Parts: sequence; structure tokens; C-alpha cells
Amino acid sequence: MTNEPATVDVPALARRVGVLERENRRLRHGMIALALIAAAAATAQVARAAASPITSEKFTLVDVADKTRATLENNRGRPSTPILTFFDQDGNPAVRLGIGEKGPILEVTDRTGKKHDYFGGPTVRPATQ
Repeated sequence: MTNEPATVDVPALARRVGVLERENRRLRHGMIALALIAAAAATAQVARAAASPITSEKFTLVDVADKTRATLENNRGRPSTPILTFFDQDGNPAVRLGIGEKGPILEVTDRTGKKHDYFGGPTVRPATQ
């Protein structure tokens, strides 16, 4: 071994450090740009999904046993009016809420099958007519 001090080419070392810093900066900027593009694409997917509503003339809510628990549908009268119907455990209509030809309707069916109108026009009895 020699006891001579190692010579360091300081200008060459400074150039290498400068090149590494520029590459590191480009890599960071590229990763940030990639993350922004990915976020924009994800936002566009969410916005596109939210912009297209689900439409139908009838929606049915079922339980785990595939029994109908509620329906939301348009009555086919003139004019067509929306009716929300809830069903009991036996599948019988229990509550109907909607808009009839003469105005809003709230109809409740008790356990004996008798219909009770709590809200609605005087000529609209029961809500299904």
C-alpha cells in the first residue's frame, strides 16, 4: 500500500452529482404526473357512473329469501302516477304511498285486510283505483 493521498476529480464528481439530481427530479415529476393522470381517470369513472341514472317503470326490493318486500312503480292510469308499496311477511300489501289522480295517497291495510285511507282525495278510495 502506498501512503499517497487519493486524488479526487472534483469537477467530474460535481458533474455526476448534477446529472443524478436532474434524473431524480425528472423521475419525481414523472411519478407526480402519473399519479395525477390516474386520479383524473378515477374521477372521470366516478363522474360518468354518477351521471347515468338507473331508470325503470318498476323497482322491486326483495329480502334474502327472494320475497318481495317493497315495490316502486308507475301506475298505468292517465296520467301515470308513482306508487310505493310495502309488503308484510306474508306478501300482502301493508302500506301504499303515492300520487293518485286527485292528489297524494296514503293507504294502510290492517291484518284483517281492511284498507284505511289516511290521506287522499275524497274520490280516490282505495289507492289502487
